[in-house]
Amino acid sequence: MATKGNFSTTKTVVKMHNVFAQTVAEEIGMTRTLELSAKPMEKMGMAQGYLVKQQKRIKNFNAHDVAPLVRIAYESLGIRLKIVQVSPRSILVKCNRCPIYTAARELGMDDDTIEMWCRAGRIRLIDVLVKQLNPDLVFRLVKFRPNSEDFCEEEIVEMIDLGPTLSFVKSEYFQ
Repeated sequence: MATKGNFSTTKTVVKMHNVFAQTVAEEIGMTRTLELSAKPMEKMGMAQGYLVKQQKRIKNFNAHDVAPLVRIAYESLGIRLKIVQVSPRSILVKCNRCPIYTAARELGMDDDTIEMWCRAGRIRLIDVLVKQLNPDLVFRLVKFRPNSEDFCEEEIVEMIDLGPTLSFVKSEYFQ
């Protein structure tokens, strides 16, 4: 369960990171800063995915298998989410109370910048993590919150390969 303590701790750490990242972006540019920031997120996702796969002893995770793991990861950060829909091939979640968004807004960051940081940070981490569990799974931001009272929608979907240039999303949301 997401707690106020987890929320507060995450918000504080994210604020420190954001101040550092803003300073770096002033020196080397936002694009390069985002690229560099994404690298440790990828490494964390790989490490966490590897550990989960070793502990669970499941050979091929599907979206349904990943749902409780996503919940645990989010709640450990104090993020309140609601799993809206779960099927063997897709999960749609709504993220309500988010310490990452709150920290950025408290520092005066605009929503476009916050969205870029989310995509390079938490979204990237979870995407790499689920790919460690099943390379056909994709984690993505479907809808970024338009204001602090709203929510983000994110999903995990299973992709199918239709050849060298085509792919198709296996998701109830695109039928």
